[in-house]
Amino acid sequence: MEGSLIGMGKRIKEIRKTNNKTISDIALNVGATSELISRIENGIIMPSLPVLLKFIRYRSN
Repeated sequence: MEGSLIGMGKRIKEIRKTNNKTISDIALNVGATSELISRIENGIIMPSLPVLLKFIRYRSN
């Protein structure tokens, strides 16, 4: 499970940086706090399904 946490967070961070977005940009668009996005990116927590789905929808726009 720990590897999944780090891998998913790392991928989210890569996508964010590739698109020149800040943590605040992502947080605003998925309805989460900057702290939550940071914790996800750093592999501390796994995103909830609603947050993950919002990120995917935001990413596909």
